[in-house]
Amino acid sequence: MGPAGQLTRTLNKIFTPITHPLLPMIAAPGQLSAAQINEALHSMGQMPKLDIYGIGSFKSTSQAMFFEKCFNELSLPHQFLFAERTPKASIENILRRPKFGGAYIDPPLIAASAPYLPALSNSARAIGQVDTVLVRSEDEQPVFIGDNATWKGIRATLTRDFVPSAYSGRAALLLANSEADASASIFALKSLGIGPVYTIGFRAHGSLSTEVEPVRSIEDVKRLEQPFVIISALPAEKSLLVVPLLKHYRVDGRNGGGQNGHASTAAGAEVKSAGKVFVDLASGPRKADPLAIAASAGWTAYGIADVSAWTTVETIRLLEGQNVCYDFVRLASGRLG
Repeated sequence: MGPAGQLTRTLNKIFTPITHPLLPMIAAPGQLSAAQINEALHSMGQMPKLDIYGIGSFKSTSQAMFFEKCFNELSLPHQFLFAERTPKASIENILRRPKFGGAYIDPPLIAASAPYLPALSNSARAIGQVDTVLVRSEDEQPVFIGDNATWKGIRATLTRDFVPSAYSGRAALLLANSEADASASIFALKSLGIGPVYTIGFRAHGSLSTEVEPVRSIEDVKRLEQPFVIISALPAEKSLLVVPLLKHYRVDGRNGGGQNGHASTAAGAEVKSAGKVFVDLASGPRKADPLAIAASAGWTAYGIADVSAWTTVETIRLLEGQNVCYDFVRLASGRLG
């Protein structure tokens, strides 16, 4: 491909064929990667440098540190800035800055408390939380849209080793201290056609409450439909409360020696397992590792490091409309669990 062909590839915005350095070979000489196209667009003034913000508490700075690595991987010209979460008026001030190109917010905003976001995605409205702010142009004026990427990260984790149709019509069990902690998980489960969803520790309300049933007693646990998925949104200090359920609903005939799926432990090792799916959203130190226990009971288990990496992939896709490789994000993020 000559210079003229490379120019048309660079300027085309629909179904542009690209290559990648990790591919064993390129289809033809002169093929461009996404990073090379982004570099060319920026040099031609078609991709201006913007400020992308991470807005949150000091605890979320570890995630902020590798966002810039993802931008570098895609050769995006943008600058990543971290802003400490302060009174809500300061978030609106950040949105009004001239080079504002979008933001992720951790912990997320309550959607109803952000009047400066005139538009909300369907997911942000249903979940009631905004963790991503997008900028779109309307009549040459910026329009801010509140969105939610967390549910996308949970869904992507669930479908990493299982096709979406594997979840349709299956039951799920969800543990959390409150509906707010569980709402993104409920939305992700419902997007896969899962139902019913049984809950422990909270009761769902509003649009998310359809086919969501609270578990009130041990007798309820014995009677409910066998869950194909268990998600724990409990904090780290309570994360071991899920262990009796993992053992009670263990995969029949499994002892952790299966061939499909994996369990990502806090130490980064992978333990082979199969069957049902367990996701632990707890972050921080704990007395024992629920993921290892789940794997030994035959569950395919994922931790917060997996979900955080997928959420970052989905956040960048929302902000930039471009894909960064999950494996790169997982490696760049290091140990998050």
